[in-house]
Amino acid sequence: GVQTCALPIWNHTMKFGASAQRFQWNTDNPAFWQGQFSFPDLATMLRLGNSSATYRLPISSTNRGLRTWLMAFYGQTDYRMTPNLTLNMGFRWEYTTGVSEVNNNISYLARGPIVSTPADLTKGKLWDNHIKNFQPRIGFNWAVGGSQFTSLSGGFGVYHNQILHNSFVSFRDQLPFNFRATATNVPFAAFPNIEQVVLQAGQNFNASRHFDYDNFKTPTYYRYNLTIQRQLPGEMVAKIGYVGSVARHLARRQLLNVFPEPVVRADGSLFFGCGSLQAVQVPTATCPNPVYQAINRNFGRIEWMSSDVNSAYNSLVASISKRFSKGVTFAANYTWSKSIDDYSQSRSEEHTSELQSRFGIS
Repeated sequence: GVQTCALPIWNHTMKFGASAQRFQWNTDNPAFWQGQFSFPDLATMLRLGNSSATYRLPISSTNRGLRTWLMAFYGQTDYRMTPNLTLNMGFRWEYTTGVSEVNNNISYLARGPIVSTPADLTKGKLWDNHIKNFQPRIGFNWAVGGSQFTSLSGGFGVYHNQILHNSFVSFRDQLPFNFRATATNVPFAAFPNIEQVVLQAGQNFNASRHFDYDNFKTPTYYRYNLTIQRQLPGEMVAKIGYVGSVARHLARRQLLNVFPEPVVRADGSLFFGCGSLQAVQVPTATCPNPVYQAINRNFGRIEWMSSDVNSAYNSLVASISKRFSKGVTFAANYTWSKSIDDYSQSRSEEHTSELQSRFGIS
């Protein structure tokens, strides 16, 4: 529910409010219970060639009842300092109570993805929840000169993008509740016993998905703007302004534990050997000396949700409009903008030794 109270006092208008929202997600993911073959193309499927086989063990549990509260409290004042100048000030405190599961079937890696063992799979949480999500905001509007035809306005505020729903619902496929594995380039002939196909390929059912428990933070946006407005003859109004924002702690979903421990060469460079996640490495013509493709041998691939992405947005906005008069009205707008960030997607498939820090323009 939402509750708001307004209190006018002379040249002030004060508002206070609070809201509380209860979220419940009862979900299931029945995929792969019977197993699945995936072919690289139509021709391979038609001739029943080699494929990828994915299977989920019958002891797995994918039904989840996820729960959280979203709480918010705010205060705001509009203060008319002079007949030409109004100041707006506000403060908001918004946070979630963290994610829980009705049967405690969520987990995190207590010592991170590199050194954790199955004994470090800790039930009950996805990440260490933080509630110090304070959001100060300030704005102003100034009527320039005595004619009141020109005004200057601007503002700054802090906002949070709470982690809800899809960000963690898809992470229900976790150890020690869910056991799934995929074997690549396996023969189709063994169908329908997909479990044996996966096991015979040397795959272990130890893939998992986790949040960066100790370091995950709520994505935060710092937004600011400055606009000048001018009233023109003919019931027209022109505006030009700047709108910008900086974001910190945006979410990144990426694959970890899918490359081996690198070998340090004499010149200091790192070499990552080829191979697979199969328990028994099979030499091939393209990879004669294969090595196990995981730093942490206790697990297969780990889908990892961190909050280490930054972004910046800058724009010039302009508009001209005519109020309705004499049967005519119109509006025209133009925006020139540039956005730059560490990574433009929430999920990164890049995990090779070539991965470097860079900015992507979008």
